[in-house]
Amino acid sequence: IYITKDSTCVKMPTNIDMSTVELVYVGTINNIIDIPSIKNLIEKLSSYKKVRLSIIGNGASKDKFIETTEAAGAEVVDYGVVYDEQIKHEIYSKSHFGLNIMKSELAVGFTQKSLDYFEAGVPIINNIPYDTKHLVDKYNCGIDLQCVLDNPALITDMSEAELLNMKIATRKMFENVLSKETFYKRLGDIL
Repeated sequence: IYITKDSTCVKMPTNIDMSTVELVYVGTINNIIDIPSIKNLIEKLSSYKKVRLSIIGNGASKDKFIETTEAAGAEVVDYGVVYDEQIKHEIYSKSHFGLNIMKSELAVGFTQKSLDYFEAGVPIINNIPYDTKHLVDKYNCGIDLQCVLDNPALITDMSEAELLNMKIATRKMFENVLSKETFYKRLGDIL
């Protein structure tokens, strides 16, 4: 059971700078994230627009991750480990998409990082199947990684209004499907 944190610091942007593709990665950077796919994604996006990758986290593969993403064309901003929810949400409010990309051989249906992104209203670039793919497809709260690799313009040509609508849809999905209030309401209905 994921009990959400205080969401009062969630800030929905009123205007979004679309001159740069703002990506964020939160969490442990280890051997289960798909660094080659993230590299490929950044190479494709950076051939159209400047890409900035904000990193919130640490891990055994962090140096390799930073080196690889910079070589692919991203400007990397490393925030390190951030526990303060307000600081995290300030970073999230500037981010266009969160990276939810793991190695395909893993059997994962949902990630903690996707919950953090969704709570903050950050749509995801996703390659996780099952529950996460279902939410992304049904609620317009992200884009499938392979779709972006096949057509980077899905992101690079996205208008500010389209991205803002996706951010609003992401936050609304979180409130209606994943929030603590929704959990307790469903539990009450079951009981």
